[in-house]
Amino acid sequence: MNNKINRSPLIAIVAVFCLIISGCLGGGAMSQDLPDCETLYGAMGHWTNCQGDMTTTHGDQYVGEFKDNMRSGHGTYTKSNGDQYVGEFKDNMRSGHGTYTFVSGDQYVGEYKDNMENGQGTLTYANGDQYVGEFKDHFFHGQGTYTYANGDQEEGIFEEGNFIG
Repeated sequence: MNNKINRSPLIAIVAVFCLIISGCLGGGAMSQDLPDCETLYGAMGHWTNCQGDMTTTHGDQYVGEFKDNMRSGHGTYTKSNGDQYVGEFKDNMRSGHGTYTFVSGDQYVGEYKDNMENGQGTLTYANGDQYVGEFKDHFFHGQGTYTYANGDQEEGIFEEGNFIG
């Protein structure tokens, strides 16, 4: 009995698997691989499947991906007051995973849906307090743990921002 393994097909399979995984984990097309919106469509054109930057009349700035003339894909939105969101957008709204850093020093890292915190996330306050758990429509909602800066904790169920137990 011959116990030798022909490694060529195995190496090819592993290589293909690695390429698939790297694409799924962000190793694939990145925003810098997209064409520049202004070069492709002009400053007043319909921006789609491209990367660009825009500044609102209020001084907010977005740098990232566009689809159908809307913020869609990965991008960075910096408000004129200094607050900043880095993450995923869909139809001009925060949607998917992202990090919102407030000028106050507070920071939320987690999931968004319809421009609000929805799903799993961590909200860390500048004073040292931290909530880790579920969010719904911007509120602590579901299973979570609130840890105060002094080390005290509330762990359990939260509803619309209130600890239930």
